[in-house]
Amino acid sequence: MGGTHTHHLVFGVVLALAAASVQFALGPALDTPSQLLLVAIFGVGAALTLDEFALLFYLKDVYWDTDGRKSIDAVVMALVLGLLLLMHTSPFGTSESRPVFYVLTTLQIINMVPVLFCALKGKLTLAIVGVFIPIFAWVGALRLAEPTSIYARIYHKKKLARAQKRYAHYDEVWQPRKTAILDLIGGKPSR
Repeated sequence: MGGTHTHHLVFGVVLALAAASVQFALGPALDTPSQLLLVAIFGVGAALTLDEFALLFYLKDVYWDTDGRKSIDAVVMALVLGLLLLMHTSPFGTSESRPVFYVLTTLQIINMVPVLFCALKGKLTLAIVGVFIPIFAWVGALRLAEPTSIYARIYHKKKLARAQKRYAHYDEVWQPRKTAILDLIGGKPSR
């Protein structure tokens, strides 16, 4: 546009912000078809933005590089989160009964501790799924941190060698499988 390469990320951000702004401004006054249209516009904007998540993350065009795989990770995480929400799995419960609501909310607040540890240990997928299905967060929190994670660099200095050994095996066995799946979803990096 005008001699400037405009990534579709720009259109995604504008669409998502515009749809959200109209929803916030006119929400209660809108009829159902209008709200569904705003949801669709927001979804298109979010999809365009997530598709170029790596550009936002690295602040450079890495779309066809190996670093561009961050976009695929973001889309898969958004898909998992969206599917969990579509199944009406609410992390804070929807019960009308006050005692049940308080119990569920307390349990979910307690569950946020392993979710946080899981995320700090570099296990983001387990952390997101663990918000809705707590066993995943607890397993991720109890397992050894990824060697490149924040948690490993700060707290696991004694266990770093063990983590590197475990994840070397991961790199040999599981990383090629993950790469093949990512190649299938997003194509092979050209650089």
